[in-house]
Amino acid sequence: TGLQWRSSREVYQRVKHSTCHPLNRPYVASFFDSSATKVMMFVNFTGESAESLKSKFRKVATSYKGQGLPFLVGDAEGGKGALEYFGVQESQVPLVIIQTPDNKKYLKANVVVEEIESWMKDFKGRKENFQKIKGPNANSLTAHGTEYNQT
Repeated sequence: TGLQWRSSREVYQRVKHSTCHPLNRPYVASFFDSSATKVMMFVNFTGESAESLKSKFRKVATSYKGQGLPFLVGDAEGGKGALEYFGVQESQVPLVIIQTPDNKKYLKANVVVEEIESWMKDFKGRKENFQKIKGPNANSLTAHGTEYNQT
């Protein structure tokens, strides 16, 4: 829908201008232009667990290949604009955000390597059972584990 495209495009603009290496911009643009459910992980790339988190996220992304779920990893430090857009705090990083075509957003804050795969399975298998929480504004997420805010 137009609203979804506008929202995703706004995130893309914030990511592009803050973190996106010029060589990655075509992929990032197509990621946010897609009408598919999007899976994003923000990690502090200089943090202790960054490599293990990114590696696990890549493995999970590979396991969902062909299922219409694009995945994207971003540096939390450089992606502050995107974090602001989603209404999450840097203290919640590392985090995974899933945005559906109807603009529902699901969040797993302070994610650890061992939780990524099971959380994705929970999302794919039972997303209607995820706890629903209203955020303070139309584009926000309030994070206490697994939650979402419909905008």
